Amino acid sequence: MFFSFRLVSKGVFFAVILLLWSCSPTPSTSVTSPGSQEGEMEFRQLDTLVVTAPRVGGNQETEDLIRSVEERVYQSTYEKEAELVHTLLDLSFGWEDRTVRGQATLTLTPYFYDLDELRLDAKNFDLYQVSLGSDGRILNYEYDGVELFIDLGEGYNRGDTFNIFIDYKAFPYRERADGFQPAAIQRGIYFINHTGEELHKPMQIWTQGQTEYNSNWFPTIDKPNVRTTQETILTVEDRYTTLCNGLLVSSEKLEDGMRRDHWLLDMTHPPYLFMLAIGEYKKIEEDWRGVPIEYFVEEEYEEYAADIFGHTLEMMDFFSEKTGIEYPWPKYSQVVVRDFVAGAMENTTAVIYGEQVQRPQIDLVDRNNDGIVAHELIHHWFGNMVTCENWASLTLNEGFASFAEYLWEEYKYGPDRAGQLRVDKLNAYFHEAANYVRPLINFGYDDNEDMFDRHSYNKGGLVLQMLRHYVGDEAFFASWNRYLVDNIYSAVEVHDLRLAFEEVTGKDLNWFFDQWFFKKGHPQIYVKTQYDSVSATLGLTIQQIQDPVEWHPVFRFPVKVDVHLEDGWVIEVDMVVNQRETNMLLNCPTPPLWVNFDRDKYLLAEVEMERDMDSYLAQYQLGETFQDRHEAAMALRQEGNELPEVIRTAFLNDNSPRIRHLALNAFSELYLPEEEERLASMAISDDNSLVRASALRSLEMFGYPDIQPLAMQVLEEAYSAATIAAALEVLYYRAPETAIEIAADFENTKSRTVLMSLATIYGTHGSEEHLDFYKANYFRQRGFAISNFFTRFSELLLQLPPETAFGELEWLKNRALDTGEGTFVRYGATAAINDQAGRFKELLETDEADREFLESAVITLDETLEEILESEQNPRVRNMIQNIMGQ
Repeated sequence: MFFSFRLVSKGVFFAVILLLWSCSPTPSTSVTSPGSQEGEMEFRQLDTLVVTAPRVGGNQETEDLIRSVEERVYQSTYEKEAELVHTLLDLSFGWEDRTVRGQATLTLTPYFYDLDELRLDAKNFDLYQVSLGSDGRILNYEYDGVELFIDLGEGYNRGDTFNIFIDYKAFPYRERADGFQPAAIQRGIYFINHTGEELHKPMQIWTQGQTEYNSNWFPTIDKPNVRTTQETILTVEDRYTTLCNGLLVSSEKLEDGMRRDHWLLDMTHPPYLFMLAIGEYKKIEEDWRGVPIEYFVEEEYEEYAADIFGHTLEMMDFFSEKTGIEYPWPKYSQVVVRDFVAGAMENTTAVIYGEQVQRPQIDLVDRNNDGIVAHELIHHWFGNMVTCENWASLTLNEGFASFAEYLWEEYKYGPDRAGQLRVDKLNAYFHEAANYVRPLINFGYDDNEDMFDRHSYNKGGLVLQMLRHYVGDEAFFASWNRYLVDNIYSAVEVHDLRLAFEEVTGKDLNWFFDQWFFKKGHPQIYVKTQYDSVSATLGLTIQQIQDPVEWHPVFRFPVKVDVHLEDGWVIEVDMVVNQRETNMLLNCPTPPLWVNFDRDKYLLAEVEMERDMDSYLAQYQLGETFQDRHEAAMALRQEGNELPEVIRTAFLNDNSPRIRHLALNAFSELYLPEEEERLASMAISDDNSLVRASALRSLEMFGYPDIQPLAMQVLEEAYSAATIAAALEVLYYRAPETAIEIAADFENTKSRTVLMSLATIYGTHGSEEHLDFYKANYFRQRGFAISNFFTRFSELLLQLPPETAFGELEWLKNRALDTGEGTFVRYGATAAINDQAGRFKELLETDEADREFLESAVITLDETLEEILESEQNPRVRNMIQNIMGQ
């Protein structure tokens, strides 16, 4: 164990005495065999030794251990018998039955050994022809609906090439012959609004191949360690735009209103990264160093396209510089699709995003798409150019992408924003690790999808950040480049990464990769300090308290510890921790103000210390990182009135918008009248829109006298969706009539945030004239927010005269019964009808009620609810409807 330390202030250097001991003795191990005496050495001839597990006479614990080892899942890397050289696909599509009609020509060669049979992945196909080339010898095959085994009819030697032609029809929505019904994520290809009957939704076809799902629409060797060039011909209606990997080399209009688009990617990549997208899009084009850059969005978002994919060009500069390799593909396209089954997918040269990124400018001010855009772009180096050879090693794709998000934030927005992202990723990973842990490189998963968790993403990125800190920036990025150059256009495992770093740095990194990639968990550290004023010493105990059985029991890590004293003195300790418990005694002339464990905040560890308010105050004032200040602010916000005013004010002036926002939410009722102008200034000029919105709400909370003109100023500027919503909310509380009048100016917005704010205002202070607003905008919301939108509509109906509210029944009924509407629309409309039924039944109990009308209305409403319930085919929606009806 190694420690170095110094006491510093204003450049003065002092020696400090260190006493060190370990409370964890080194374990000793003795090995004996039956019949040998303790201490004797037994020699055996190992190359003829056969080891078998004891079956007789062992205790139950031993038997259970042996059985668990024997039954352990091991997901091996796919062993290649044939190399896929080129894939040519000629495709057309059956919208009505959601099928793909295809002809595939696969060019292959034996990988090493002679080959007379070929195995392909082809899920749920009808096969019409399998032959050597399109006009060659018909081949015999066996097909179980999942795998296709082709008898090649002769043997092929290494270096030979041959073409396999397959004429087929793919049925991604059909139940397979083995009874397996693919889940939504497993279909590979998706037909959106395939009959054209769904309201407010375009007709689209798009794909999502990760992990091994593209073999639902074309035959291939669907494994991540396989690479092939690609040629794709798509026949579609001329009104549709197509997008595919690579470059569009030709587009031919046909006589029947159809069109054939021919796409080519002459660089190798894995089959899971094949893609296509078909729909009605607006394409916006840019250029980066001669590389075409394309954005595909729905027509109403055309003016926002460059903002939706903001900073793409700058990111290409940045990542090309960081990796040392200029963007390595012939084009870069980004497309938005409806109902995507993931957040986004890094298909080579053509990234698909879910519709959540498609937002107007005022929404993007509040939350831009930088993180997801950076994540998918860096995959074109880490994932597409250099690919994990198996899903057990997924973190070699996703850990790098997660880390790249941090790098971009650090470069573009500074260390505080990067630190904020790191804290978020740490907390998300710690939350997952509280429920389960696994090695980063995990061959024991049950399903490929199990690997897509916060271990592969967050932990993988955080481990790379530690490696960067350990070797230094220059060495880290030189090693990055070495890793990419050595393995360009190939599949890799984690040892390739380790070897690249070792070759560049000269360091032995086996210990680092072993514990962080192959062991479970992370350090859970308890730090205890004890100051002795008599001897002027500080006792420091560092314990690793993680579960020593389920988790790796002892992590090794270098760490810096700063002991902050009065008058700016700091004892700096550099140490390597490699035991369960480490103790040290430091000469310390005064009691410490704050002991800062992990000064640079790079360590992937949960750290616990016994602290008081004074220690957190010192941490906030002396800490050099966002994490220092944020951790202190989170603790100090609990102090309320006990917290010094000067600290509350410092929170308001903090460089980090996260901390300013925290302060406004935690202390708004405590700020003094003389601070009102500071908050008013923040409401209109803070560089973060969410802070502006919080400042405005805080001013309203403690009765700022000029809140109305301030809110009007915010609305006039219309800086962001959050500030507009906050200003409308303030007016809604202070001057409802004014809020109603001004809200009308924003009814045509595409911002879901602002639309929901209007729905809330109209729901409590609206009138009959606002009914059309809900009908015109309900479909713009997403997910459960649609149901909330209908709840606001129902609130308005409850305020209107019964006859007027009942007049909306037909529209609500149509929404609830129309299978072209989404599930949340049908549920939301039904809930609104149920609300009206309840209201009318309550009115029947009053003396002045129009009983004849109400009795008739209640019967109609109840019959409508029963009709809706009977017609609803979605079990989840049926259950939700039954719950609100009390059944």
